[in-house]
Amino acid sequence: MARELGLDHRTVSKYTRAHTWQEVTRRPPRKPSALDPCLDYLQQRQDEDSTAQHEDPA
Repeated sequence: MARELGLDHRTVSKYTRAHTWQEVTRRPPRKPSALDPCLDYLQQRQDEDSTAQHEDPA
């Protein structure tokens, strides 16, 4: 079947083992990043920088 479809045999196996298509498309949860504790601060700084760029220099 894989050869006829031009797909890797592991891809075909993955789909044939799955009971629903959602099982195949489900992604594993994202691993925490080292920057996660700082995300609020970084977002705040980015917002401040973008606001400062749009102000009149006068």
